[in-house]
Amino acid sequence: MPANSTDRVIAHLNGDPITLNQLLGPLIESHGLTVLVNLLQVQLAREDAAKAGVTVTDADFQAERESTLAGMFKDAGDQMQDQIDAADAKNDTAESARLHAELDREYDQLLGQLLDKQHISRPEFDMMLQINTYLRKIAEPVVNRSITEQSLRAAFSQLYGETVVVRDIQLANQQELAEAQRRLARGDKFEDVAESMSHNRQSAELGGELPRFSREAPGFAENFKDVAFGLQPGQVSDPVEADGSFHLIKMENRFAPRAVKYETVRDSVRRQLFDAAIKSAVINLRQDLARRVLDGLRIDDPVLSKQFEQRVDAREAQAREREKIRQDLDRERATTTAPATPAPIDAPPATTPAAGQ
Repeated sequence: MPANSTDRVIAHLNGDPITLNQLLGPLIESHGLTVLVNLLQVQLAREDAAKAGVTVTDADFQAERESTLAGMFKDAGDQMQDQIDAADAKNDTAESARLHAELDREYDQLLGQLLDKQHISRPEFDMMLQINTYLRKIAEPVVNRSITEQSLRAAFSQLYGETVVVRDIQLANQQELAEAQRRLARGDKFEDVAESMSHNRQSAELGGELPRFSREAPGFAENFKDVAFGLQPGQVSDPVEADGSFHLIKMENRFAPRAVKYETVRDSVRRQLFDAAIKSAVINLRQDLARRVLDGLRIDDPVLSKQFEQRVDAREAQAREREKIRQDLDRERATTTAPATPAPIDAPPATTPAAGQ
């Protein structure tokens, strides 16, 4: 860009010229760092794709846009897609094209409303799509290689195998465990004890009920699943120690495997497994991309430099807060699981954070 290019006139007001430089200042101050970081992430993602030997085409960018909008506005898309499918089934190409164009207009309108609400410009959104397209293309061959016959059968078992619904009371120590067992023994309802005592506050609000899961479901300790699947409806388990907590588990219901042959749904299972793995991989790559930009970026412009310093400070403050929370949890776990020891005479009274904190 020529040295004086920012002095060029871009508009007039009552005959007075407005230069590009007058516009750039407020734009940089309000959106400069965000746009700069997105531009750099696009550049890094493009370079990473080239290093990986991945080719990204205009068709890939368009496919990413379409899948993103379909996911963001699923209800509108599903309703219109039914009409498109019906037109395609009749080989009515004119009607199908009209419906596609109508769907594109509806997506565009919904997107505009969403971006306005979130104060995101369309160029920013387009840069995000570009980044995700590059990262998806980088991740695809890696994910394809990672999907084995064993992982497919495990996913099939998770989707179509036996499942259970249980209630869980998650407790921090032996004292809480004894109190929960005492209350259950005197006739208190399991869900009432869970609601008032369980440290899993999300399930506690539902009387301890956990989402329906299979033996292959991630996120549960193996011994927790072993005990849960060994219970009969209405039965309450003995104490189970898992992931640093004590659990009492009550079987609510169990569901027999669905009568589906693996070979019949193998392709569908693979698509679901692939989509979930791609989504996770893109998130991880995006986080790594953002870290690389912030770690390597050096800014000369004073306005952008100040914005950058504020963002780095905020990032470091968040990291310190996460570390403090981790240390607090470690101390609480050590206090609540270790045998009690007498406090020194001159020590202040010990305090324990309330459940859920």
